[in-house]
Amino acid sequence: MRLLFVYKHNPQDPSEKCLRRWLPHLVGCFREFCFKKMERQRFDQANMVFSQRLREAIQTYRPTHILSWVPYMNPEEIFWCKQQGIRHIAAINGFASFSTGLYRDQALYIESLSQLDSYLIPHRPHLDRLKNLSVRAVEMPFFYDPKVFFPVPDFFRKKYENRSDLFFCGNIGSFTNQGDQGRYRINMISELSKFFLLKVMSDYKKLPKTVKLVRETKLDTLINWSANNSKAALCLDYFPNISIYRSLNENLLDSYENEYKFAIRPRTVNMLGAGLPVFVERHVEMQRFFDDRTDVIMWNDLHELKTLLAYFLKKNSELQEIAQVGHKKVKEFHTVERRWFDIILPALLN
Repeated sequence: MRLLFVYKHNPQDPSEKCLRRWLPHLVGCFREFCFKKMERQRFDQANMVFSQRLREAIQTYRPTHILSWVPYMNPEEIFWCKQQGIRHIAAINGFASFSTGLYRDQALYIESLSQLDSYLIPHRPHLDRLKNLSVRAVEMPFFYDPKVFFPVPDFFRKKYENRSDLFFCGNIGSFTNQGDQGRYRINMISELSKFFLLKVMSDYKKLPKTVKLVRETKLDTLINWSANNSKAALCLDYFPNISIYRSLNENLLDSYENEYKFAIRPRTVNMLGAGLPVFVERHVEMQRFFDDRTDVIMWNDLHELKTLLAYFLKKNSELQEIAQVGHKKVKEFHTVERRWFDIILPALLN
């Protein structure tokens, strides 16, 4: 196999960084092609012409397989690659399975996806709907890099009693543009901060003074360090705004109506990888992969979350046992290496 990894760099995408670190070690013959920022601008139809840089890279390297991280190639480019006998799969790094920031015409995007040999998505509720649109969709849950997110030895960490009770890492949005998800996260953090010591790493700074704000960073190693100096992680999987994607598109084939409002985030897997006990909403997707009070601690509402936190933060041995079991599970089933051998490689070869 001669694999070409096609992407457009997103410094906030942990999965992209993870694949770029691991693929050179997993594949004997490997090259990257990165679209420049100006080559694939949001809704810039003028820049959707065939990329000569891409053509030259393919003609020079002569890949047998292409993995596109987020489908940034247009239908003409995908069709040309198929004519060269190249097997081509793509993966999406979020939940906008039917949309793209490249062009507004959703039918054109679906045309691109239908030409792929496989389209790997993390959001299971979209699988059948994509297949009904003649897209070869395959579920690929999020994964993490065990060389970046791991439990730091106690010798290097703060004493347990000096650590923050909860660590939350995630975007909220600007003060004037938060959306339902942002307001949900602000309300949760604000209410919890009345009772517990929260440490937050986010793009939003106007939180209560009782919240300890940590400077944003694109370095996953620093996120792991902040996590390891906390007693537990707060992960918020509620995603009420997924239907907002339909407003970005024209010529709709799927309108994101009747959307399931929860989805496992990459951060949830990363925090388990860091060795933290994770408090997360109880929802069907989470229950498919993890067991409540065994791998993670699930809750239905804010009142239950506060009750669980008050109990478990006083029961360090029980909390650490859950953390250890959760860490063992993600290290066995949810690493990038596991995704490669179980899902990505079979999709490339079959």
